[in-house]
Order: sequence, then C-alpha cells, then structure tokens
Amino acid sequence: MICWCGRQSRGFGWHNYADAFDKKYYWFCSKSHLNIWKKKNNMIDPTKNEVEAMIFAGQMAGEYMQEINKTDLATFTKDEWLTLLKVIYGNTTQKIAEIETRK
Repeated sequence: MICWCGRQSRGFGWHNYADAFDKKYYWFCSKSHLNIWKKKNNMIDPTKNEVEAMIFAGQMAGEYMQEINKTDLATFTKDEWLTLLKVIYGNTTQKIAEIETRK
C-alpha cells in the first residue's frame, strides 16, 4: 500500500469510523503523515535518503536540459516539459529504491 506522499506505507492506518458509509482504509508511511493527512497540512521534511535522491534527480534533469540546449522552462514544448518531469520523478524514485537496497 502506498501513502499519500508516494512512499511505501509502514503499517499506520486510519479509518473514518464516524462515517458508516466510508468503507475505505487509508495507509501511511509514518505517524507524522497520518497526522498531517488528518489535519490537511503540508508534507513533512524529506529524509536524508530522499534528499540524496532529489539531488541526483536534479543532476539528471540538468543533463537533460543541456542535451536539448534549453534552460528557460517557459520555452519548453509540452513533450520537453513532460520528459523533464519523467527524468526528475523517474530518477528520484529509482535512486530511493537503490538507496533502500543498500541497507
């Protein structure tokens, strides 16, 4: 199960027992995310591993932008923009998985 932030859940669950018609259970990666979700506040600070993954993804995004010879996001075509997002998201998640397997 996946937490609302995209991380793997770790056994923190919640069900709205006050609503008899709501049959859905919600799962979270941490108690903090459960509390944030219930309060509808902002996301918590990233972990050390997530920061490492974001730095790596940023470097890969920079390489992609150099490859297409563009740095002004306003000039990106739709396809270039979507590719940039895929580079960032894909490399972030891939790096997090790589870091987790090192443990």
